[in-house]
Amino acid sequence: MSVAAEREGLFVHYRLCVAVLDERVVGFVAYDAHELAWLYVAPDVRRRDVGTALVDAAKQAHPMGLTLELLEGNRAAQAFYRRCGFVETGSHRGRMPGNERFMVSVWTLRWPGRHAEEGTAEPTL
Repeated sequence: MSVAAEREGLFVHYRLCVAVLDERVVGFVAYDAHELAWLYVAPDVRRRDVGTALVDAAKQAHPMGLTLELLEGNRAAQAFYRRCGFVETGSHRGRMPGNERFMVSVWTLRWPGRHAEEGTAEPTL
């Protein structure tokens, strides 16, 4: 996977975390300081908390919050990210990586950060 991703230049600017089950890579999450950019879980291990664990790893690395974009019609992903604490912040039409040839309606979500989950005031910078 890393060779193909490197060849395509997919994760050059992202930190990558993989999930391994029975010595097999079953998923990954790619993120940077502000964005959860990619999440993949192998079909045969979906609904076994692999995706949740990967999202939690990205959230732990960035406790101040993360954003993500997904296709507006992807109801299953919207429900999943809501369960992970993300909230809708808007939508727009544009292009997404992997869909460069097509205009898409994009749903923007944000996980507001650990301070919001804990009910504490957001730190000022």
